[in-house]
Amino acid sequence: MTRHAGSAFALHALRPDHHPGERLCGGGGRVRGRGRPAGEAGAAVRALARPLDAGAHRGAEADPSRDPSAPPFGRARVAARVGRGDDRSMFSGAHITLYSRDAEADRAFLKDVAGFPHVDAGRGWLVFRLPPAELAVHPVGEGGSRPEVYLMCEDIARTLTTLEDKGAEISRAITDQGWGLLAAVRLPSGTEVPLYEPRHPTAIDLPT
Repeated sequence: MTRHAGSAFALHALRPDHHPGERLCGGGGRVRGRGRPAGEAGAAVRALARPLDAGAHRGAEADPSRDPSAPPFGRARVAARVGRGDDRSMFSGAHITLYSRDAEADRAFLKDVAGFPHVDAGRGWLVFRLPPAELAVHPVGEGGSRPEVYLMCEDIARTLTTLEDKGAEISRAITDQGWGLLAAVRLPSGTEVPLYEPRHPTAIDLPT
């Protein structure tokens, strides 16, 4: 039905006491700011790396046939991988979060109407699988200044017909923007999600 942007998609409930500097967590907890201090995080990484290094060292001593030039498990293996300049392993996907005034209803829409495959991360927090994504950077002033999510369609007219037949509200009819055909649907919470059929070159089929 659609070629969507993103790899994973989650809906979080808006809370009246939510602070812009806080990140809401799946279990209902909060993390202030951007995470643990660098020193604390570094200590945790070192603590995790030590047992791997020690185990690899013991394995190397126990196996006299092992190539002494081969990197062991743990930090040396990571360093060897980074040293090869292979940056394909830096990122494994993208996670998009929408904040909703009716998260349960919007999750049901994405599951039952949009038909996105999903997993339950616990306590009903559904995370939805999305096909390949692409990322564009626009100058501020060209339509907005915040991140935007567009669901991409190969045939937007057919997609809108399918969604409407399932009870979705089409909040914006199709318009020709030059770079593509644009429309929008409204989630049960009232949030509008734009859809478009691109007429520009896309990056979603590029090899990884």
